[in-house]
Amino acid sequence: MVKKTISTQKIKEIIQIEWKSTNTVQDVIKKLYIKKRNKPYWLFFFIGGRR
Repeated sequence: MVKKTISTQKIKEIIQIEWKSTNTVQDVIKKLYIKKRNKPYWLFFFIGGRR
């Protein structure tokens, strides 16, 4: 796995933003993805955001 410098501050900001945007298509997909893969919440956001 490639080392990436992701600050905890940035992760917290992203989580706060995502928490506010509920009932969106992305939110539903995110929850389904978490149920299937059982991955950390923020990890999905970074993987999904780079596609």
